Amino acid sequence: MVPIEGAAKTEDSAGDRSKIIGFKGVVKTTTTVAHLLGQPLTVITGYVDLLSASTEEENTKEKLSIMKSQLDLISKYLHDLRNLKEYKTVDFAGVTLLDIDPSDTNKE
Repeated sequence: MVPIEGAAKTEDSAGDRSKIIGFKGVVKTTTTVAHLLGQPLTVITGYVDLLSASTEEENTKEKLSIMKSQLDLISKYLHDLRNLKEYKTVDFAGVTLLDIDPSDTNKE
């Protein structure tokens, strides 16, 4: 795990400096993408809410409720990405992923 803020103060080699710049680039890109996806997500969530309020059919309401809960989950992930402060990866089925929930200490 590499904290992004203040990392430049502890670097002692060109390699470390390069790594930190790369990590900062990953964090900036991640937060930018999360921000850009937020607006369309808000629009979609609004339309799901409107559809749910305008229908009386229980089957449709149930499906819209499932959609809304999945949209809320995406919104939570985007919030976590926008607030990313450190670069940490986690291995998932042989693939290295950016760990957007570093508070979970059980991850390696």
